[in-house]
Amino acid sequence: MALISIVMPCYNAEKYLNTSVESVINQTLKDWELIIVNDGSTDNSESIARKLASNDNRIKVATKTNGGYVSARIYGYSFIDKASKYIIFYDADDKLDPEMLAVLSAEMERDDKVGAAYCDHVIMDEKSIASNHGIDMPRYVPTRFWLRKLDDTKIETPFISIFCWTKMIEPMTLIRRTAYEQTPGWDMSFGKGQGNIGEGVYLFSEIALQWKIHFINRPLYYYRRHSEQISAIPRDKMMAQVNKVINIWEERIKKENKYASKIKAAVLFLKYRMAAKQRIGSLPHQIRHRPLVAVKAFFLMLLEYLKSSPLLFTYKRIID
Repeated sequence: MALISIVMPCYNAEKYLNTSVESVINQTLKDWELIIVNDGSTDNSESIARKLASNDNRIKVATKTNGGYVSARIYGYSFIDKASKYIIFYDADDKLDPEMLAVLSAEMERDDKVGAAYCDHVIMDEKSIASNHGIDMPRYVPTRFWLRKLDDTKIETPFISIFCWTKMIEPMTLIRRTAYEQTPGWDMSFGKGQGNIGEGVYLFSEIALQWKIHFINRPLYYYRRHSEQISAIPRDKMMAQVNKVINIWEERIKKENKYASKIKAAVLFLKYRMAAKQRIGSLPHQIRHRPLVAVKAFFLMLLEYLKSSPLLFTYKRIID
């Protein structure tokens, strides 16, 4: 029995696969299994993976036709040790700090009501040179009249912060297997390929409705930026994915009322109050360079804030 099952989708990752797997082998916690899912690679990824597996019996290789990382996660999960306690869905081009699995699993061992624990990260380049920063995605929560950012030292991450796309990113999140199995799992409707994001926001929000989520304020994950990736997701594509997640939740609460009031309040916060905050952030630049656009943005911000007015009375539902 392995304590932690690691599922790693792999598509044309020959340049990084050895480094990625080596960082798993070098973990201070040794009680793990790694399932590398070759998702129809056209390079040497499969042969590299099989060589790695031949040298370590904790590593398995599963091969499928290309279907994207969501389908690869689902397929890889079918191969895990069903007695394992925790799972993590790791990316084949990234790298783990040697302490990552030990730190995250120890946090979850301390409290059996924690459904997932995640760490901070830094960005590294194609040569594995790490920067001193990661993706800036603060944890926001509503107040009666506005919102506030949680301090990084606060360990508990509430449902609403995950719902609003905080930096709880799939490959740096250790999940309790029993918590994962209480969810519908990864949603294939998010499709394949880069830019089709949001599946983690949906899955982790599901877990947060029933379990505690803990944040470890240590950069234990190295997220690689390289030329094969899309450098930035266009705003219209990003908003389409945000709306897709919201639509899934809105359809869900038509059929199930258990969490309806909490989810409805969270939708108001994300669609309107968070949107108003973003407009305020861009106003100084617009006032200097595009004053007419600034006037329009100001009135749109007021409208969005007014649409969020039910939060004056319901904001605590999504914090408690």
